[in-house]
Formats: sequence, C-alpha cells, structure tokens
Amino acid sequence: MPPRPPRPRRSGTCRDAAPHPPSPRRPAARTPSPRAHPRRCAWRRNVRVGRGAAVGGSATRTSSLRAHPRRCAWRRNVRPGPLPGRRVSARVGPGRAEVVSTAVVVLLVALAVFALWPRSAPDPSTADAPVAQQAVAVSDAELAPLRADADLPPCPVSAAAAPDGPLAGVTVACLGAEGAVDLGAVAAEGPVLLNLWASWCGPCREELPALAEYAARPGSVPVLLIDVDDDPRAALRTLDELGVALPSALDTGSALRTALDVPPGLPYSFLALPDGTVGRVDPPVPFTSADAVAAAVAELS
Repeated sequence: MPPRPPRPRRSGTCRDAAPHPPSPRRPAARTPSPRAHPRRCAWRRNVRVGRGAAVGGSATRTSSLRAHPRRCAWRRNVRPGPLPGRRVSARVGPGRAEVVSTAVVVLLVALAVFALWPRSAPDPSTADAPVAQQAVAVSDAELAPLRADADLPPCPVSAAAAPDGPLAGVTVACLGAEGAVDLGAVAAEGPVLLNLWASWCGPCREELPALAEYAARPGSVPVLLIDVDDDPRAALRTLDELGVALPSALDTGSALRTALDVPPGLPYSFLALPDGTVGRVDPPVPFTSADAVAAAVAELS
C-alpha cells in the first residue's frame, strides 16, 4: 500500500477554503464554495481563502461582503440599515435621561425661587422675645421676704375720679406691697409712663436701668412698671438683681393688656394723660438710655 501523503498545514484560514487531498481509500470530497457557507467565511473580510494551503494548483478566492452586509458590518464599525420588509418602530416620548434632567432643573428653579422670595421683616419688639409665660398666683406671705429684699417704692394711690378712657375701672395688684392700684385714677392726677415688662423678657431687662435713670431726673414723668404674664417671685428677684427701684404693679388677670389692646410681645410703653387718652410709644423699640425715654415722652405729651 502506497504511503499516505501528509496533510496540509493550516494557516488560520477558513476550514472549508482548502479541501483535503483525495484519499486512495475513499473518493475525494466536494470542495464547498465560500458562497455556499457565508456564515463561516464572512468574518474573514479581505482575506484570501486558502492562503498557503491550495491543493492541485487550485486558484484562491476572496470572500465577498456584498452578499452578507449585516454579518460583516461590525468589522467596519458601521451599523447597517434595516433589512428589506422589516418594520422599524420609532421611539415615542422622552427618554429616561431626559425626564431625570428635567426634574433636576425644575427642582433647582424651585429652590432658587424660594431662596429669593421676599419676606416681611419681623417685629422688632418680638424678634428676640421668648414665648410668653402664664401668670402665677402667689400668696402675700410667700412674697413678703422677696419684697423686703427688693425694697421697692410704694405704689401710687389716688382718690381722683378716673375720666372716660381705656384705663377707666382698670385695677392691678401692687407688686412691692399688698394692695391694688387704680390706673385710671392715677392717670387722672397727671401723666404717667406705664411700662409693660416681664422677668423672662431679655429686652425688658436691658431697658429697665434706662427707665430708672430717667425717673431719677428732676421734672420727669412718673414711671410705673407693670409686670405681665409672669411669676411675681421672679419679677422681684430680677428687680433686686438689677438694682432697679421703681413703683411696680402686677397684671395677674391681663386686665391692662385687654384694655389697651396690647399686641403680643414685650416690652411696650404707654403714656397715660389726665384727659383719659393713652398713647403708645411707637415703634416699640427698647429704650437704651434715659434720653431716649425723655424723647418718647416729649413726643406723646
């Protein structure tokens, strides 16, 4: 039996491009054409099929890309068009990225409008004032030692008839001693400066020394402190700590606030005149000096 010829060496070309040599024991197989197998050879774009492995002097062939554009187009980084007869669906409506970017823009615009929206200026009398407290009823026996330490002047007493006005019939309790004060009768004898304050009010504490300095001046209008919505024990301790010795009353039932229609917040100062009229110091800015108190009284007189 003659020796079997060696098999040709493969060089990386398509398997079916170089057929096996005929064997003496079996008939020669039919050599397939590259066109009959486009899926096998289409990826070998511009490569000569069977290079270095041709048998019997057969001519080499080059694979064609025209017959299979969709299979070899990825080698050229070109996306082929739709196949004939295939329906292409068009996208309707915005995509997910467009929706997200639109939502972010709308949110940023809303935050900018909120930051730049004009706001009304707060009332200077209530800007730093804490929340008002409730008046506390304390017996005279419990207040006695605190009254002795504060050593306040006696509350004004008047037997004059109160004229018609917002203070007619308004009575408050005396803070420095036992008894009551008829505010309408006190104002009937002469002008009096009523200062509404509380121990929990920071601006009130700051202006008390200025009021005491003004009251010590000769010819000044008498000053009467009215403690509102407060604990009388805390009020007496505050006056003692600040060294302010002014006649003081206590509005336990909010009778004065109701009669003068006092807005929320403290402090407030009113000038009561003998004719029954009452004027409010406006704007209600805490006094910083005795001159400021004198200027406010001169404006309302």
